[in-house]
Amino acid sequence: MSYDKICIATCSLAKKMKTSIPGADAKHVYTLRTHKDQESIKKQAAEVTQGIAIIGSSFIGSESASALKMQYKDKFEIHLIGQEAVPMEGVL
Repeated sequence: MSYDKICIATCSLAKKMKTSIPGADAKHVYTLRTHKDQESIKKQAAEVTQGIAIIGSSFIGSESASALKMQYKDKFEIHLIGQEAVPMEGVL
């Protein structure tokens, strides 16, 4: 199975996206907390053709975006989405 886009939601509390958001309960939306979560994301990222959105711009989200960009270079776009004006603003 391949995807045009994939969404990865990161947070230290592993909050689930509100189901009132269209697509929040879609099969290709992941929460990253465990090694098993990471392995699932890596497996599915290999099938992405258009882009990945990472929600959460603190350490885990930023590291995930960086690792995916290094591995997949120009294969697809990676978007880091957070509440802060700049990534990790809340922790720096």
